[in-house]
Parts: sequence; structure tokens; C-alpha cells
Amino acid sequence: MTAELITLVVGILTSILLEVIPKVKDKWAEWEYKPLTMLGASVVVGGGMWALVCLAKLDLKMLLDCSQQGIITALYLALVSFLGSQTTYSVGVRRLENVVSRQPGQ
Repeated sequence: MTAELITLVVGILTSILLEVIPKVKDKWAEWEYKPLTMLGASVVVGGGMWALVCLAKLDLKMLLDCSQQGIITALYLALVSFLGSQTTYSVGVRRLENVVSRQPGQ
């Protein structure tokens, strides 16, 4: 599994879970800074992968460099995670909300 795929899956799952878990969904719906929060979480995911490989010396069998290029790669991974979460919301979750709201008796 590549680092890009892992961060993409984390972004997708985060977006889905924030809209599915009942109490979390209610608080998330009221939160004003959703995209900024997701971007911050994505930076934590990308930076976390870099930290696990470079600082914790965890062998994750991924190609992450522990130099300045590795930090740039971590930021790229953060972008992949963020785009995955936002695309999942736009394509899947938001449409699901529209379908549920159009059901009779809802």
C-alpha cells in the first residue's frame, strides 16, 4: 500500500464517519469551520505519517524521505487526504442528505 492510498482512504473514511455517527454528525453540522478543520486534520495525517517513519523510526515499508523532500511529500499527502475527504462529501454524503430529505415523512 502506498502512502498516497493510505491518506486518501483516511480522508474518505473521516468524511463518511463525520456524517454517519449520530452525536458527532449533530456537532459537525453546527461547526462553522468544517473545511478548515478537515484541512488541519489532513495536515496531521500527512505529518503523522512522516513523523512515524522519520521520528519514531517505524518501518512502514513506504517511500518517505526523512529530509526536506520528505516534509514536502508529507504536505502532498495532506493535500491528497483533504481532497479525498472533500470529494467524498461532494459526491456521496451531500447527495445522500438530499435524497433522505426528499423522502416522504422525513
